[in-house]
Amino acid sequence: MKKFIQNLLLICFFCGPILANAQKADTKTFTGVILLQAGLPFGSAESEMKGSIGFDIRLAYHAGPGFATLTGGIAGFFGPSNSKAKSANGYYGGGIPFIKAGYKYFLDKRFFAMAEAGLSEYFLSDEVSGRTRNVRGTGLVVSPSAGVQFGKLELGLGYELFSVAGGNISNVSFRLGISF
Repeated sequence: MKKFIQNLLLICFFCGPILANAQKADTKTFTGVILLQAGLPFGSAESEMKGSIGFDIRLAYHAGPGFATLTGGIAGFFGPSNSKAKSANGYYGGGIPFIKAGYKYFLDKRFFAMAEAGLSEYFLSDEVSGRTRNVRGTGLVVSPSAGVQFGKLELGLGYELFSVAGGNISNVSFRLGISF
């Protein structure tokens, strides 16, 4: 993971000078954003999952007063390790790749609100009665968010609700993005 983050930072550093202007309704038709996100699960997921980290790529097309969006990415969730699990249902980790479509509306030159929905594929590992099992399936993902954009830099706060077998995983995440 450390090597991945180092490589991502190097790509951002060297590609920074060629990145285009940020999303502005009057200057660009197509835009994109590369996003890193870190979050905290809450609700029923909070007792088994301790955090999340993710990576998204969002493409946007200027439509009306805002942008129609298409986002693809992955959210990785983590929980206690096998040896530290205290409950009969100890959660150990998983990934949720997803694709979402939605709309991003700029409230003024910097602040935006966005809503997206789509499908997610999930891979979760947990322990039931002392036995490790892998759970896999497809579910719905809903994601409203809000943020601010400073030139090529996007900062946001988002909520994601992943529908999985036996319930939902709710997640609030901080997002850091670079527009291109």
